[in-house]
Amino acid sequence: MVATPEALVVGGGPGGAAAAYWLARAGHEVLLVEKRSYPRPKTCGDGLTPRAVYELQAMGFDFAVPGLHRCRGLRSHAGGIVLELDWPDHPVYPDWGAVMRRADLDHRIAVLAVGQGARLLEGTEARPVMGEGPIAGVALHRGGEVEVVRPRLVVAADGALSRFGRALGAQRDRRLPFGVGARAYHPSPRSADPFMVS
Repeated sequence: MVATPEALVVGGGPGGAAAAYWLARAGHEVLLVEKRSYPRPKTCGDGLTPRAVYELQAMGFDFAVPGLHRCRGLRSHAGGIVLELDWPDHPVYPDWGAVMRRADLDHRIAVLAVGQGARLLEGTEARPVMGEGPIAGVALHRGGEVEVVRPRLVVAADGALSRFGRALGAQRDRRLPFGVGARAYHPSPRSADPFMVS
């Protein structure tokens, strides 16, 4: 049986796991729910800009881990032109970014959240229970079992498509551009390149 948390975070990607981290660190009882089990493949998100590095540093993220590659800037290819742009010298953010497999990144942030006291349920799908008001509870579907919890706070961080958020009525503003990401992993003699490539 799952005890009802004060705060429920739906989605264990970087945004959800970071929200769980900061809520738990602030003393809230937090349950982080991820539909799949770590490590799980995710398209897009392997590149960390200096702003992302800064946020992860604030959480105590260990950047000295296997599979993480630091980079000094961005190499951009467009219209036959190649630009190499160093990350800017900024008074707050570091002058470097990093590349790390998204599956590893997400899991490491979730572990940091658990270290602050958040509980983690993997392989659990969350669905809103509708009723009077915005949300009456959240049904947790796990291994053929369903439990309903009624947290005071629910964070919908289940990604760009956000089935949970859409079930609550959230919609994408179709007037705004929508990005598409693709990625693949393969051995390369340029794996030590100092630039992220876009």
